[in-house]
Amino acid sequence: ATAVAARAITKLGNDEQYARYLPAIASGELVATLAVLEPSDMAGPDGIELELVADGEHFTLSGTKSFVAWAQGAGLLLVAAREAGGVSLFAVPSDAEGLSITPLVLIDPTNRAARVDFDAVKLAAGDRLGEAGKAWEALSALLDAATVALAAEMTGAADAAVILAADYAKIREQFGQPIGRFQGIKHVLAELHVAVESSRSLVHYAAWAVDN
Repeated sequence: ATAVAARAITKLGNDEQYARYLPAIASGELVATLAVLEPSDMAGPDGIELELVADGEHFTLSGTKSFVAWAQGAGLLLVAAREAGGVSLFAVPSDAEGLSITPLVLIDPTNRAARVDFDAVKLAAGDRLGEAGKAWEALSALLDAATVALAAEMTGAADAAVILAADYAKIREQFGQPIGRFQGIKHVLAELHVAVESSRSLVHYAAWAVDN
């Protein structure tokens, strides 16, 4: 999550924002994450409904973001909001007044996510990354890259699971012999191996497609 957020700052930010955030992210002092998805569960720009309201020289954000990865430990949230007929990205500290983080219970306990609520959170123009309403193209590319990275992670986990299963089939005995000698077990392991290798090829192609 932090790597994707850092990339967003690099793509959309200015020199002052680079200096403010990137050294701390690189040193591990600052954890950052993207807050894009909302309760509507729409992945495209039309799903961004977080309300940005002008308030003199400042703006306020009101609304909710869902499934924000690692929000519980983040010091900085990059928040997508609707502005100027498009989508803008704002850097919001996690301790901002009016911002609350509620941890979610996920199926996978190794990952963490939270719902983030914004109750008239105040922002300045300098908190925007890039031009008003012009962030979606860069944000979409970042989300594509993050999706490929997650697919690679899952393919690696599946590969490890198949290896563990094959190793177990060599030592688990039934009817006086390892179960790996039974045709029914061999077929299942072979099919799983083909599925993992197919996934690996798809991940490689997806990474190439994002890169090109």
